[in-house]
Amino acid sequence: MTMPETISTNKTTKNRTVLLTILVGIGLLIFVVVLAAFFLLMPYRQRINGPEADRRLRTLETEFRSITPLPDASQLRYESSHKTFLGSVSADYDTTSSYAEIRKHYDNQLGKNGWIFLKEKPVKIWWQDYGGKELFYCKDHNAAVIEYAGQWKDAGWTYTFSLSWGLFDECR
Repeated sequence: MTMPETISTNKTTKNRTVLLTILVGIGLLIFVVVLAAFFLLMPYRQRINGPEADRRLRTLETEFRSITPLPDASQLRYESSHKTFLGSVSADYDTTSSYAEIRKHYDNQLGKNGWIFLKEKPVKIWWQDYGGKELFYCKDHNAAVIEYAGQWKDAGWTYTFSLSWGLFDECR
């Protein structure tokens, strides 16, 4: 190999290294800019949508109060919360009523308020079937869900009733 070929090979290798370094640098710069934009714009989106989320939650809370729980049910827990794009109002109840009585009651209550029954599906806990069920109802892209614990004693409640938006795809 002669001297000029060696110099030419070294120049080509250096040029490739410089080009690769520039491309990696540009890629990192683009990544940092996109990441920074995401984190800088997220609070802005929340400020824009925060009042709307507050309004939607108040609407759900009002709707929740308009639906009478079973007469013999004891409320064990109540929760109401939201993020920017989702929210829910829910309560756990204990009752001696059967699943059929719970379903009949909420079919009636929700139907009076314009909710439409969508589906019922079985629930398994760690692949065990305790007879649990989930009932889904829809109204204006909101979901009403009744979760029945069945014979699952660790639940600590007989059923949960919730109204939400953004948590379930069933009503979108």
